[in-house]
Amino acid sequence: MQKFIYRDIQEKDYEALEKLLDMTGYFKKITPNNKVRQIVLQVYLRGCLEDSTFTKVVEHQGQVIGIVCGRNNKHSKKVAWTPYTAGILSRLIYLHLLKEGRKTLKAHRDFSQNYKELMGDKEQQFDGELTLLIVDKQYRRVGIGKTLIHQFLEYMKQTKAKNFYLLTDTMCQYTFYDRQGFRKIGKQKVNWVNELKEIEIYLYDKDIEHF
Repeated sequence: MQKFIYRDIQEKDYEALEKLLDMTGYFKKITPNNKVRQIVLQVYLRGCLEDSTFTKVVEHQGQVIGIVCGRNNKHSKKVAWTPYTAGILSRLIYLHLLKEGRKTLKAHRDFSQNYKELMGDKEQQFDGELTLLIVDKQYRRVGIGKTLIHQFLEYMKQTKAKNFYLLTDTMCQYTFYDRQGFRKIGKQKVNWVNELKEIEIYLYDKDIEHF
């Protein structure tokens, strides 16, 4: 029987988590430049951590193989400076100095804009957001994702949240959320320049009271 350890995130986990993010394929679509992509991955991960009030990773045989990040808006304090701010800003400045860096940031902003349009003014209807969930492909379908979601749901329930939302798309394993009882409340087709086929983006919600 495989032993999985669910624990708080540590700084030593960042590199492994960046590799997991890179496996999604999204970041390779927005830039073929390995150096630029690595910095963008670092910024993205730290941005997720900065925006979250709950984070857990799962470890197997000393290797981090999954992560969940989420936010309860009641516990989220908007401050000008966090432990992640300096690292994010320094990397963004460096990316803006590079032509490929600027191009990549624009591609990411353009794609993210689709999520903002789908979300519209609905954010105020929710108590929080599931910001990131990823599990190494080698360890999927053994219950890790379900356990990570359950831990986040427990946190949201204990902190008096009534509901939360998540945004995902057809580049991700979005059907996982269908199987976990999430409700798809919005979708939108996106024509992305680097894609040969249309991408669909989705807005899901989850009611904590019925968990």
